[in-house]
Amino acid sequence: MPLFKSKLAFITLTLLTLAGCAAPQPKVSEQFQNDWEFKTVKGKVALVESAPEAIARRIELVRNAKTSIDIEYFSWNKDTTGLLFLNELVLAADRGVKVRIILDDLLVFNEKWLASAATHENLDIQIFNPFNSRKAGWLTRAFDFQKHQKDLDHRLHEKYMNIDGETLVLGGRNIGDDYFSYKPKNNFFDLDILVQGEVTEDFERNFEEHWIAYYTSDIEFLIEFKDKKPLQSFQRTFEKVTKSKQDVIGDIESRVRALQEPSYISAKLTPVFDSAEKLHDSMPYFRHRIEHFVYRYPSAKKELVISTPYMLPNEDGFKVVTDFANHGADITLVTNSMASNDSGFVPAYYENTEMNFLKKA
Repeated sequence: MPLFKSKLAFITLTLLTLAGCAAPQPKVSEQFQNDWEFKTVKGKVALVESAPEAIARRIELVRNAKTSIDIEYFSWNKDTTGLLFLNELVLAADRGVKVRIILDDLLVFNEKWLASAATHENLDIQIFNPFNSRKAGWLTRAFDFQKHQKDLDHRLHEKYMNIDGETLVLGGRNIGDDYFSYKPKNNFFDLDILVQGEVTEDFERNFEEHWIAYYTSDIEFLIEFKDKKPLQSFQRTFEKVTKSKQDVIGDIESRVRALQEPSYISAKLTPVFDSAEKLHDSMPYFRHRIEHFVYRYPSAKKELVISTPYMLPNEDGFKVVTDFANHGADITLVTNSMASNDSGFVPAYYENTEMNFLKKA
């Protein structure tokens, strides 16, 4: 095999190993998490109708922030929108706004630009469940994962912004050009909603729990960099990457200026969070909390709408979906096609189960 193909095969194998070989969840009884209590509160929600609007709304909220911005995301790209948005957060920090960011570590390597931004006295970044490897990229990280899979298997997929404890941005987007439709090819399609009301307090508590926990680490302790002055590496990267993308930045700015007041509607809101205890026992807290909510919340089981990037069956298949189908419910499932999915192992895993379910339904 030629050297290039050999290297390519090896890299592909390590990527698949890292991304696809999650440890199986232990079997649990139906009563698991049965004592978990949910609450439903009144609030307001507004749909963010497009990907470009999603970045414009975020920038507008940051520019209007008065006291605090708390953010959790799975990934943050070093591209035009990623750097532009981080720069907006730096500017907010300049005004005295306290900015805190929690990022999962799967896609954070030796990101000096990111660690440099955290040198601002009002901007801090914590990394969730960090890997031991960092400088050698995917190669050493794959071996790290294989050796410590039980500890590293659990990642942070929560994605939200909390502005001043008053407004939330919730949705499936991470931060990067392909999440806001500014990449020439292969953009993701996603949804965000704006949320206001008492439910923001639950997100504040969830964020604080992660922020002070042992499983999050200050990015400046993980990544070595030698800035002669604060923010130097970040500012250098920001200027270099965005210099040739003034057309994109101009388009975003025009969209921010054109924003109208969000069209909020009243809604009943029930916050459901995963448990960090899964880092110890690998138990499916989130899935069972969702199931208990569905079965304990008064419902005629007439309609079910699910939007998710991955539709993965459990040992019992799609329990909630099957139950609603047996009650004659009108069911809508929105998920990625095999052609649009960026994780090839996912459709390979669920294809037969999904097809069999659809045949029965």
